[in-house]
Amino acid sequence: MNILTFVLVAAQISTTTLGLRTDAASNVFVLGAPCVVSVNGSQPQGSVHYLLETVDGKVVRSGDAGPTLTLLNLPVGWYSLSVTKGNESANVPIAVVYPVRRLPHGPVAVDAGSAWLVPPSQFRNAAELLRLAGLGWIRERFAWRDVEQKRGKFNWGRYDACVAAESAQGLRIDDIFHDAPAWARRDHAINRFPDDLRDAYNFCRKLAKHYRNLVQTWEVWNEADGGFSIDNADEYAAFLKACYLGFKAGNQQVRVAQVSFANPASRYESELYQNGTQFYFDIYNYHEYLNPMDYTARAEGHFALLRRAGVVGKPVWVTEAGVNDGETGDELNLAQARVQSEFIPRSYAMSLASQTTRHFFFVFPHYNEPGVEWGVLTKGLLPYPGYSALAATAHFLGNATYMGEVPVPDDHRIVMQAFKQKSLGVAVIWRNGANHSFTIPSALKHAHFYNAVGTPITLPDSLGADPLFATCPLGPLRAAAKKLKIPEVPTGMAPPEPKLRLIVMRLNLPDNTIARQVFAYEMKARVTPFTLQIYNFSHKPFRGNVHLRIPSPWQVHVERTLVDVLQMGRTTLTGHITLPSNAGLHHVDLTGFVTLPAEPNITSSRIDLRCLPSPSILKSGMNLPIDRQLAWSANTSANGTTAISRAAADAVRFAFSFTGSADKWAYPMLDVSSLGDLSRFNAIALDYRTTDCGTGTIVRILLGKQNGSVYFTADGFPPAATWKHIVVPFTWLSYGTFSAPDPVGRLLGHHLVKVMVGINTKCTKAVLEIRNLSFKQLPQ
Repeated sequence: MNILTFVLVAAQISTTTLGLRTDAASNVFVLGAPCVVSVNGSQPQGSVHYLLETVDGKVVRSGDAGPTLTLLNLPVGWYSLSVTKGNESANVPIAVVYPVRRLPHGPVAVDAGSAWLVPPSQFRNAAELLRLAGLGWIRERFAWRDVEQKRGKFNWGRYDACVAAESAQGLRIDDIFHDAPAWARRDHAINRFPDDLRDAYNFCRKLAKHYRNLVQTWEVWNEADGGFSIDNADEYAAFLKACYLGFKAGNQQVRVAQVSFANPASRYESELYQNGTQFYFDIYNYHEYLNPMDYTARAEGHFALLRRAGVVGKPVWVTEAGVNDGETGDELNLAQARVQSEFIPRSYAMSLASQTTRHFFFVFPHYNEPGVEWGVLTKGLLPYPGYSALAATAHFLGNATYMGEVPVPDDHRIVMQAFKQKSLGVAVIWRNGANHSFTIPSALKHAHFYNAVGTPITLPDSLGADPLFATCPLGPLRAAAKKLKIPEVPTGMAPPEPKLRLIVMRLNLPDNTIARQVFAYEMKARVTPFTLQIYNFSHKPFRGNVHLRIPSPWQVHVERTLVDVLQMGRTTLTGHITLPSNAGLHHVDLTGFVTLPAEPNITSSRIDLRCLPSPSILKSGMNLPIDRQLAWSANTSANGTTAISRAAADAVRFAFSFTGSADKWAYPMLDVSSLGDLSRFNAIALDYRTTDCGTGTIVRILLGKQNGSVYFTADGFPPAATWKHIVVPFTWLSYGTFSAPDPVGRLLGHHLVKVMVGINTKCTKAVLEIRNLSFKQLPQ
């Protein structure tokens, strides 16, 4: 065991030299071990006064001591130790955790991120802290551009040291990269996929070989549907295929996770499977920065996508789920740290209740996005209460399986999720809302109770957002549990794999056609050129036929259809797309596939692109300007407010303000039911701009029907500091599963009664301005 000493000095005056130190790694002690604290200062003689408090401010020990303070028989939990001597004072956090005899490798995991967030000199200590917390699975970070700065020349650097330290502690690793070296692209962009997919194949093959038996899973890119790439889904699909084949060539046993989705399952996610990625990943994963009570709805959307795509038998992981309580400065204060520690057990409980296989909290070390702290450790690797909550969750749920929710008839706000941990029953219990009197359910009559940081407690008289763990006999809890009504992860027989799976197609359109806001390509002229790459990742030469199809009267042409590709080679064809003279503003699918001449019905690498014409070449539409004097009404999440005012240039200004860690959204609403017959309109247009918005902000349009159903721009639009004009056909909008059922299944102009324009954000303040809001009649 590698024991390091950490010192934390927290003085109230600038001249203090009083400090505290322990001989435990980052002040984390195992239950039963004495907690020995050394006190040093400018006045070494004489006693000091100490105060030991729990996470909720209760004093558990106090008194006077000499230069060495020994605290015996501390229960599991998180403590704040304060020491004063004269006009000097110091404070240090202490965590006591349950002993870990064997690391669990079940559903409780954490995003460690040590390779990027921890100094290399502290890799071993960070890995020990992960093991002490009982976390068997972790998520790590990797940068392609760091290790392969020249093609074929590898320098593993800190990544080897990080993985070695974690593997030595018995940790299983899910590693992720989401960059490309500058040399791999003509434009030198590192947030895009390489020009030659053989570079990706060779890199992943090298990774799999180099880290064999050290890294169990590789994720291919992070949040490509969010802000970590500007390429569309079809580009990522080709990249994923090359990476998957490379990983398997290097190590057939390594598992590959597709891109971790940032957003709810929508157009980007669907288009991956239209591009045939079903056969190129082993694990489906996504992120959720939500109130845990909203996890089930997010899971339902992803499971529905998997069923539509025919993806069965794949584990589903949540690889990031975190919480912040607004602006924190460089580190968390105690109130913010409590919010984090209370969130962690609820987050795991609701994620596992939503049928996910493994859940990773974001993030383990100190990590500060300007003004917002996410980690459960301070900059000095000392524990916040969230560290103790993670350790408690791993102790109680580390190898658990979900049994169901236990109804509590006396209070519908109480949530009680039940789990089986070996032969023991475990429940996680909390109340949504303010503290309220709590009557013990019959299934827990013989239970033992613990708070969120794992401290044994007596059953409280009231229950609130601070969750409890309860352990009890398995039988009564299992009998009382009822599964949530969530569609199960798709299971059954997987479809047969295509015979030509080692052949990968990739179509490249000009960069200026990329329309990321709708995950499509915008045709800037009547004729748009493209190149078509065909890769052969097998070890035999390939000869086959290329087929490209597009709905009439659109036209697609490629220079030839019969292609020969050498083993591990690439053939590039040229072609072009021609728009009809009366093209409307709507999606058109371009589909491509390859067949063997002797077996024309066998497909291989499929391409499905979304193409749409530029508004500049459309026929004129009919505008219906909306009077900006019409009253907008605020429509904001419970933790936010909206101020509505007139702005310059005949615009409307919405100023949003949010508090706390809950989901932050605001969608001011305009009633348009009195505008008369809107049946001739099939699109909405506006200009927007934003200020005080971070990269986590998404602008969306929502349109409401008479029956209460809502259609919205699921993928949304990015923040824009200058005015940005958008046209959104009704056919681009997705049905909102959060709204009333819609038996019609589509939105037409005469259905429309409400317009909502607003944001989802991670910021505490944001401003959105809109102008020129109008309905459009676009050619069909």
